[in-house]
Amino acid sequence: MGGEHWWQSPSLRDGLLVVLSLINDARAAPRRRPGWELTACADYFRALNQLANCLDGTMPSPSPHPDHPNVPGRRTESTKHRNLLLKMAAADQHGLLSHPAVAAFARFEPLVLDHGSPGMSQRIADLTEPVVQGASRQHREFRDSWLRWEERNSPMPETLNKLIRAVLVVRNNLQHGEKTPSGPDVQRRERNQAVGRVVLPILEAIVDAVLVRPSHRFAVYGTLRPAQDNQDEISVAGDWTEITLTGWLRDQSGLPAFEADVSGQRIPAALITSAELPTIWPRLDDCEGRNYERRLGLYECEGVVGVTNVYEWVGEN
Repeated sequence: MGGEHWWQSPSLRDGLLVVLSLINDARAAPRRRPGWELTACADYFRALNQLANCLDGTMPSPSPHPDHPNVPGRRTESTKHRNLLLKMAAADQHGLLSHPAVAAFARFEPLVLDHGSPGMSQRIADLTEPVVQGASRQHREFRDSWLRWEERNSPMPETLNKLIRAVLVVRNNLQHGEKTPSGPDVQRRERNQAVGRVVLPILEAIVDAVLVRPSHRFAVYGTLRPAQDNQDEISVAGDWTEITLTGWLRDQSGLPAFEADVSGQRIPAALITSAELPTIWPRLDDCEGRNYERRLGLYECEGVVGVTNVYEWVGEN
């Protein structure tokens, strides 16, 4: 049985698991390693692409191109990603455009350059002004559209479209790397890392909005459950619901340790939903320790699947 959101369809379960695996890889990227933000961005971009393709598979096929009437129509990558944002509820669209990371991206300078634009094969330091103007078009159009939305409350779909186009420029740049005909461009690499630090929280916000705020959900299966020894560690108010997780629950040094596995057992758990949860994640992470990792996983409630944070056992560290 599916829920009210398109990604809850049972037919998309395998694709959703791929998405969550990619997000968990991004979240686990070592933050002290040089270039970690680019690794995390790459995983998030793959997750977004998977979500966009899953959604596209649920939509009617577009009409064939007039010049090729016998070839099935296909949507562009930009269109598929745009549809992902337009499928969100209006409140979530507004929340995304209001997100501090989106505002920071709109005001980020110098503007992001499209490395696939004409003339961009040369080193950054050697670019002419006309080349820079052409290569920065997508980011500039997003900036201008976002400022109109902020100042005059212009239509959200237009600004969301400009946002995803500018974000996809960053994806393409990361795929291209820092290579030029005359060798690696260190300035380009440093620029990519700076842009990655700005765009990563946008990717996190997009995924969180599409999946209906898993950042506000936490599944507990052990001593953090209500009426258990460590219940006071969850120091925020919220709504509690009985759910089930799928995997294996083992004893590790006298404490329960959960490992997600679609072929595992159904494990009773409790879910708290609270907009205040993000304020206590750092403390809960410290409380759980290095042997547990907070990941996104699936839960089930009355036959409907949702996405939540849950601590999984990752072994002795």
